[in-house]
Amino acid sequence: MRATARKIEALFPFPVPPAFDKALKTAAARVDALSSETWDAAGRVQKRVATARHEAKRIGQEIQTRVSDAAEVLVEKTLHRLNVPSRSELKTLMAKVDALGRKIDTLAGTRRPARRRRAG
Repeated sequence: MRATARKIEALFPFPVPPAFDKALKTAAARVDALSSETWDAAGRVQKRVATARHEAKRIGQEIQTRVSDAAEVLVEKTLHRLNVPSRSELKTLMAKVDALGRKIDTLAGTRRPARRRRAG
């Protein structure tokens, strides 16, 4: 708690009646107490805001993940309905084509070209 060092006698060039002096000291003490409470409340509010910000960020990321997953499933189903192959199906097909190409190359290498007949 911050203490305010106010000298009431220094504020006024005339003698202050004791009742006013006491009221001013009480008011100053109450203002200091209220100021301290306000700083404490501000600290609590700041912590709550930080917690709420982190929670909102976490919820936003969770929603983004859910929406992304749902959209991915919908796109996959739609492509399947349109008879468009998936990435894994394309990889499998490419591997099969490559294997067939190698097989054709090996067969072409063992085969003799046909001789041409002479006209005559």
